[in-house]
Amino acid sequence: MIRRGLACGLCNTSTFNRPLRAKLRAALLTVGAFLLISAADSPAQAGTISSCTPTIVWFDGYTGGRIAIFCNGETNINNAFISNVNETACPGKNMSLDVIKVWTSMATAYQLAGRKITMDFNDPVGSCNIKTIINIRNVP
Repeated sequence: MIRRGLACGLCNTSTFNRPLRAKLRAALLTVGAFLLISAADSPAQAGTISSCTPTIVWFDGYTGGRIAIFCNGETNINNAFISNVNETACPGKNMSLDVIKVWTSMATAYQLAGRKITMDFNDPVGSCNIKTIINIRNVP
C-alpha cells in the first residue's frame, strides 16, 4: 500500500537529503577547524589574493603530491597558485601531503559552492618559479 502523497521512498526529500546534510555538516566542521589552526600559525608571506573564486582545482602525484588552484577563470599554469610535497626547486616552501589534501578539499568545496577564498603565497624567486601557497582561508 502506498501512502497518500508519496509514490516512492525517494520522493520524501527531507528523508533522502538527511545523510547528505550530515556529510556536508561534518565537512564544514572539519574545514572550520582547519581554518582555526591555520590562522593561529601564519608564516610570513609575499602576497595575498583575497578574492579568488577557484575555477580549477587540480591535484596530482607530481613530486609526491601537488595542488594547483586557478582563480577567477585563469587557465594558464604560470598564473596558478601551487603547493608541492617535495619540489626540489623550492626548498623550504614545500608542504606535507596531508596539508595539500586538506587544501584540495577546501578549494574544491569553495569551487562547488561558488565562494571566494583568500590565499597567502610566496612570489616566484630564483629556481622556484611558481607562486607557492602558504595558507588558504575563507573570505569573511
